[in-house]
Amino acid sequence: MVLLGGFSSFFGPLLGAFVFIFLQDTVMSVFPYWRLIFGAVLAFIVIFAPGGLMGLFARPRSVEVSRG
Repeated sequence: MVLLGGFSSFFGPLLGAFVFIFLQDTVMSVFPYWRLIFGAVLAFIVIFAPGGLMGLFARPRSVEVSRG
């Protein structure tokens, strides 16, 4: 759940839990190999959204470069 939702904020695991339950109910009723779908979704999130689902909604932080 934390991997799916993201671990950088308090609401990341909560979002991950809700998405997990929703996808599980939906995919289980349609596709008998729902764990295969979840594996693909988790791999996609790890590769393309390393901050989890909450990382997609977070504001990008400005990076300050110190020149010295």
